[in-house]
Amino acid sequence: MTDNLLPASFASVVLLLTGCGSDQEPMPERNGQNCPTVVTYDEPLVEVSTVTNSESDEPLVQVTFSELAINGRESSFDLLDVMYLNNVDISSDGSSAICTLPCSLFTSEGDYSMMVSAPAFESKEIEFEADYEQVDYSGCQTSYSGSTELTLSLDPDY
Repeated sequence: MTDNLLPASFASVVLLLTGCGSDQEPMPERNGQNCPTVVTYDEPLVEVSTVTNSESDEPLVQVTFSELAINGRESSFDLLDVMYLNNVDISSDGSSAICTLPCSLFTSEGDYSMMVSAPAFESKEIEFEADYEQVDYSGCQTSYSGSTELTLSLDPDY
């Protein structure tokens, strides 16, 4: 009975090929090639370079981001692609992100809003539009580069 079983790798290929019937949408065409689009991010979308004390211009070491909204919709930090986060720790419930400066966030272009806070400082809502500076199309690959840089300041909480 085991002589009639197909190897697992052969069965996977058969299943893969049967999903490519004529009723499927054709692959996008780029430069005369039919191919799947491969998207790469050469760098994260947003670089938070510095956050300073608004009175003394002293740089802060760490801030917390919370109440994230992207394009007017509430979002969660745990939905972010961790491959593109630098110096960021996401809370277990995804409601906040602790940024050790400088830090990097996001890959999706759009309109953002979130709260920024730090101990002994007033929380502040920030809103910004983030777009990559350059989008390169090469064959079937699209690559994004040119981060949006944020420099922020917080007021001391007396």
